[in-house]
Amino acid sequence: MENGILILLPSVVTVFIALYIYTVELRINQIKDELVKVKNQQIQDISKMKEDLKSKSMIEETSAHGKELEDIRSILKETDSVRRTEFHEMTKNITKYLKETDNRYYSGKATLPEGYRSGSTKFNTKSIDLMFMPNGKINGGGGDSKLVIQRRESGDLDFFLGWTKYKEGFGRLEQEFWLGNDNIHALTFQGRYELMIDLYDFDNYQVFANYQYFYVGDESSNYRLSVYGYKGTAGDSLNYHNGMPFSTFDKDNDLSKNNCAKDGVGAWWFNDCYKSHLNGIFLSKTPGLVHSKTTFISIPGNEFCNKQQHAVMGKKRKSKSEGVPSSKRNRSAVSLSESVKEEESKPSTAASLPVGGEYEKWTEEDVAMKLEEHSLDNAAKKFREEGISGKVLPMLNVQRLEKMGIIKMGERLEIMKVIMEITGIKDLDNPTIDTKIDVEEHKKKIFNDPVNGHTEVHPLCIKIIDTPQFQRLRDLKQSGTCYFVYPGATNNRFEHCIGVCYLAGQLARMLQKRQPELNITNKDILCVEIAGLCHDLGHGPFSHLFDSKFIPVVRPTSKWKHEDASVMMFDYLIKKHNLMGEFKKYDVIDQDITFIKEQIKGPKQKWVGHTMVEIKVKAFCMRWDYFARDCYGLGIKNTFDHNRFMTFARVLEVKDEYQICSRDKEAETLYGMFQIRATLHRRAYQHRVCDAIEAMVTDAFIAADHKGIIPGKDGNLKKLSECIDDPEAYTNLSDSIFHVILLSVDKDLEKSRKILQRIMHRQLYACVGETTPTEGETYGKSSQIMSEIMSNIPTESKGKLLDDDLYVDLVYLDYGSKSQNPMTNVRFYNKRDVTKPVRIVKNQVSLMLPSVFSEQIVRLYCKKSDRESLKVASHCFKKWCDDNNLFLQMKVQEEILVKDE
Repeated sequence: MENGILILLPSVVTVFIALYIYTVELRINQIKDELVKVKNQQIQDISKMKEDLKSKSMIEETSAHGKELEDIRSILKETDSVRRTEFHEMTKNITKYLKETDNRYYSGKATLPEGYRSGSTKFNTKSIDLMFMPNGKINGGGGDSKLVIQRRESGDLDFFLGWTKYKEGFGRLEQEFWLGNDNIHALTFQGRYELMIDLYDFDNYQVFANYQYFYVGDESSNYRLSVYGYKGTAGDSLNYHNGMPFSTFDKDNDLSKNNCAKDGVGAWWFNDCYKSHLNGIFLSKTPGLVHSKTTFISIPGNEFCNKQQHAVMGKKRKSKSEGVPSSKRNRSAVSLSESVKEEESKPSTAASLPVGGEYEKWTEEDVAMKLEEHSLDNAAKKFREEGISGKVLPMLNVQRLEKMGIIKMGERLEIMKVIMEITGIKDLDNPTIDTKIDVEEHKKKIFNDPVNGHTEVHPLCIKIIDTPQFQRLRDLKQSGTCYFVYPGATNNRFEHCIGVCYLAGQLARMLQKRQPELNITNKDILCVEIAGLCHDLGHGPFSHLFDSKFIPVVRPTSKWKHEDASVMMFDYLIKKHNLMGEFKKYDVIDQDITFIKEQIKGPKQKWVGHTMVEIKVKAFCMRWDYFARDCYGLGIKNTFDHNRFMTFARVLEVKDEYQICSRDKEAETLYGMFQIRATLHRRAYQHRVCDAIEAMVTDAFIAADHKGIIPGKDGNLKKLSECIDDPEAYTNLSDSIFHVILLSVDKDLEKSRKILQRIMHRQLYACVGETTPTEGETYGKSSQIMSEIMSNIPTESKGKLLDDDLYVDLVYLDYGSKSQNPMTNVRFYNKRDVTKPVRIVKNQVSLMLPSVFSEQIVRLYCKKSDRESLKVASHCFKKWCDDNNLFLQMKVQEEILVKDE
């Protein structure tokens, strides 16, 4: 089997077969028997020679034979002491012995196959020999010759080696070899490379697989593999290993509970364990190198015997469609760089870049070229203008990049990532923030929270908390008017926001540790925590009552939401209390503040990469905290464990965007999260008495909105509806407005005051009745329903009940995705492939899950409490339900509804 491991795609094939162990055992026994026979024969010969030979020279020659005999005895002793687990090491020694006696290995200049070329380069002052495969040998590859990083033909070279061997490389170019992980990293770091793999069996059956991008990280990342852009006929098994670190038998970095390198008798980028394995057992003319159950590449059929294999990489060319100037295309067309010289090739006229630790010698043009290789053309232009050479790269950080005119945060992060790879300095992008976070660790504050336990908060967040704009949240009930029904529903937005801040930081840190490829920095985590802390700064009195009930009535043309006020208040508290200096202490600059506000309000554009992840982290944690906190206060059992969800959370790419996914076994748990949301709305937030009180508070606020009540900017009194435009007035607006109106003696507030007094005397709006439309039917406008109900008033009751005396409440209950199954857009992963998002249909979880995920309830309230008004309202609502074939659930006392005899 011929395997072209072209550095355009690494793919590997191996199968550990018990037959091979058995074959090794037989071979060992055969060798042992042969050596015993040789030993016995030589003993006899030597004895005879001692009797016949008398001369000194003959005795000296016999001594030489005696030394050879001692070597044989040593080998036999080693053979006799080997155990089953040491078969591999013993086979290696015997193979080496046989090859040395047979003079199979030879020194001197490598004799390469026809068409192949040799070359050399220098990494970290060490000279490395290279082999280049000609263009014609590559299936589906580019036009240039490609660098071979692995070669296997006979299977004689042992590939079951340790970390150091794979780090440095081993073998011979003219026979079999592995180029070395350090060398592969240094080469792929120079620019964008692709990987190409060709596979041939002894019947010349051929398949190939090409990958448009191939990169191997440095040793600090355990040589993590990055590969994507598959095309070919072999199948995309290598994708299973994408993002995985390299593993050997003495350094196990895989995800399996076993040691995949030991089980697979080789080293590779193991997952759990492998679908591809090019460095495993090499079976010549024996079925099983590629097998249906453990395949290197998904090749049709069950057997694929390896005849020969190579691993090759080539530099990725930029196409004309990418809009790259011809001068740059010529520069990137060189296979590696000028420091890698191919024999028999024409000298390159393109500029060359030093490699390895020689970046300090880079000129301004070298640095700019490196940025252009990563498609950072704008940055390259700025670097040329500022004269940035290699020796000043360690001095750069995000602040200096901003001063250079590189405004976009995403571009600055990409530049810092490239600079870190060039210099090898960790956290170079934010040296100040990481240092200052550690230095000021003792300045964090601990809150003893009944829901999340001891909650640690960053010093910058404490600066925000200690402002009147945030302290105002202590007087905003999280669950609105539920406190008038549930005595324990006393939790406020203050503790909820601190809880979201804490959970967002916890989840972001878990993702940072679990998936370093996301490049989530400590500053990113701080920004997520601040966004979680400030996301509810803009809530008004009784939370959602203010922006969903009150504002739409008094300002019907406004599209204002509480998220808008949250951004307004966030900007205001920074400016009011001169906190920008505090933000800059932690390297949180203007661009970061913009990102924080995007998280609070929702992005104006579709963010990419981990930025979108951080936005979703805040959204997840907001729900988790209010589920747990509201259940705690309401006395409702919370069946969803967000801490367990965080344990299994992973970020995967789904339809060109990142999504936070969980293990497949957590599907039913996630249904529980959506179920608890529906339960809270049904039993608390949309409770019929809670809705009645909410309607009364709304009416009181509407009645009071004609008069200025709240002191705003310059001491001017603002109406309730005007506070949303004045951050100073909004700072003074909270649930306390209820008692301001209730205790006032102002005649202009008399109507509002009487409504609130009714609440205090428990003289609430009466729920005349409610009904639920059939599945799939909903009623959109309460005004239309009101008109139809009022048309049913009997002639004799005309004038006794007006439109303003009734209130139609349309209640929507769902699982968070309206009428859709909330799991439709959720993805999972399984332990065998943690990189592949999968969808789980409802029946795969349980047959007892709901088939309908939303419903509507239509309620009618009567604001009058006299017997006659309730009878008329009940009659009208019953007639409306009958006309629409709806079942009426009566709520008012039956004796009130009995007709007079």
